[in-house]
Amino acid sequence: MSRAARLLALTLFCAAVVACSAPPDEPTPDAPDVAEAAAGAAAEAAGPPAVDAAAVVAELAERIEATYVFPDKVPPIVAALEAGRDAGRYDAADLAAVAAALTGDLRQVSADLHFTILTEDDAPPPRDPSPDGLRLQREAWRRDNNGFHRVEVLEGNVGLIEMSGFGPPALAGDTAETALRFVAGTDALIFDLRTSSGGDPQMVGLLIAHLHDGEPFLFNRFYWRPTDAMMEWVTPAVAPPLYPDRPVFILTSKTTPSAAEGFSYHLKHLGRATLVGETTAGAAHPVTTPHLDSAPLVAYLPSGRAISPITETNWEGIGVIPHHEVPVEDALPVAHAMAIDRVLEGLGEGEEKWRKELVEVREGLPQVAGTEAAREKEATPAG
Repeated sequence: MSRAARLLALTLFCAAVVACSAPPDEPTPDAPDVAEAAAGAAAEAAGPPAVDAAAVVAELAERIEATYVFPDKVPPIVAALEAGRDAGRYDAADLAAVAAALTGDLRQVSADLHFTILTEDDAPPPRDPSPDGLRLQREAWRRDNNGFHRVEVLEGNVGLIEMSGFGPPALAGDTAETALRFVAGTDALIFDLRTSSGGDPQMVGLLIAHLHDGEPFLFNRFYWRPTDAMMEWVTPAVAPPLYPDRPVFILTSKTTPSAAEGFSYHLKHLGRATLVGETTAGAAHPVTTPHLDSAPLVAYLPSGRAISPITETNWEGIGVIPHHEVPVEDALPVAHAMAIDRVLEGLGEGEEKWRKELVEVREGLPQVAGTEAAREKEATPAG
């Protein structure tokens, strides 16, 4: 299994381990990216259609009408599917090509990147709540080091934590706190989420709790349309928080999705972190994942949405806009330089030796003049 496929399966597993804090009809946290699956789809070949397009479109329309998070957006989505059917776009002999065409049309009309159709062969296996199934998923998280790929101290006493995913705290909480303890003596901290996948909102809450000095607080609301339920996510009580008062930076890329975006978005609007890199993917809608009755396809249908108590909206279709937009490959050295600058600003009398050492480190890092004007504009998502 490729790393991308493994992370995809880990992401889907998150729902199985947070049932104690979510409604019985619980959302799957993230939809997979179809880029890898679609890349292997063959061009339309001679032969009979792989599916009954009319039946597939009818079933998708029914399911979308029942579960899509924005009911008022359903009519144009259904109309686009029907137009694709009438144009023969779903008549390919290759099933993967049909899935890719459906995905493309759904995303184009909705601007919702969580809409995804995969063949049953390409989709991650369904959640297996049996002891053996949970054991295998725990092993998958373990092999990914519970989402923590790199923890180190950079020159100038700046901590770095690179995350590949946000595992459920029941599995990854100890790893998260061990990582934070390792960098607890640093003067600034960088989270690298440029290649991170999504994951569990409870891990988002745990990390935020350790970056905040105070009582637990509401950091996110979550609406789930299938049950018309509104959930509230509150940071857990941690004693003591491990990194409550020193500068935090987050590195982002255009592929940073879902829970990684949520972590970035919440800390940005709490005024707790400075974001450096690219505007993120813009995927804020958890999904339901029905296997279609009309074809061997799995549909990832956006059925819920995050609602920030600060902005009353989220990052869907827009992404999280960093304070300092730089090419993704430059994000780490730029953030490192900014962290050193922040530490230098806070030095007092009697620290001249350390100041001199920091200046020497800083001279080897990029200049960031002209990046001080933060882009605070956050447009309202469609719907």
